[in-house]
Amino acid sequence: RLPRGSYVAGIRLSSNGPVSLQVWDSDRQELIAQRQLPSTPGEGVVSVPFDAPTPLKRPSTEGTGPFRLMPVQPPPNDQIEVRVYSPGGTAMYVSSITVLTSSHAQDLVADAHAAC
Repeated sequence: RLPRGSYVAGIRLSSNGPVSLQVWDSDRQELIAQRQLPSTPGEGVVSVPFDAPTPLKRPSTEGTGPFRLMPVQPPPNDQIEVRVYSPGGTAMYVSSITVLTSSHAQDLVADAHAAC
């Protein structure tokens, strides 16, 4: 689960047609950030900056009497999803997706300019 803050998703991909890069808050089912690309000139890294919201707090339920409910916590880092879509008919290859804090995303910036 990402703490609240500013991040950059770096998607290493190539495509010969339009693609949509999206960052979702899967807890709330909300689109956080989106970037549309007409195509990429070869393989490169495209950056999508986004702000991660405060993670939802799961209600704690213990039960009554001799019964106790111990809810299983969600796995780490499942709050944020990075999705790559094409409208169909687009040859697309995604080799990696990286999420970094904005302060550590300088390595993505150089690669991102090459892909745009």
